[in-house]
Amino acid sequence: MKKFGLFLASFLLIIAFSVTSCKKDEDDGGSNGGDPGPQWEMFVYGRSTCTFTNNFKADADSEDLEYTFYDIDQDETKQQEMWGKVNTAGMGGGQVDLPIVDVEIEGQMNLFERPSIEEVLEVIP
Repeated sequence: MKKFGLFLASFLLIIAFSVTSCKKDEDDGGSNGGDPGPQWEMFVYGRSTCTFTNNFKADADSEDLEYTFYDIDQDETKQQEMWGKVNTAGMGGGQVDLPIVDVEIEGQMNLFERPSIEEVLEVIP
């Protein structure tokens, strides 16, 4: 019986060691050697009643992309912010197709007018 207890204890130690040694470190950075890559944020400017805006948001959700949505009918400050970005990018001329999507990569603006999700995915690092 003493041999069985020793065997069981050894067996449990081996299993415990195997399980903990296979655990992935949470901050190992994946396959890029710990470098998280460029930081980016996505901002979607549109209307909650706009089919194109809602379709883009649904596509972004299906791709598990994080974004911040601004309803330009509900937030005049964000509407002005959108027009400022549109004018800075030389787009529009007083009229744009929604949504306007800004993918900021390390502070640099990448602005899209009614983009497909594929267009946006091309610039996201």
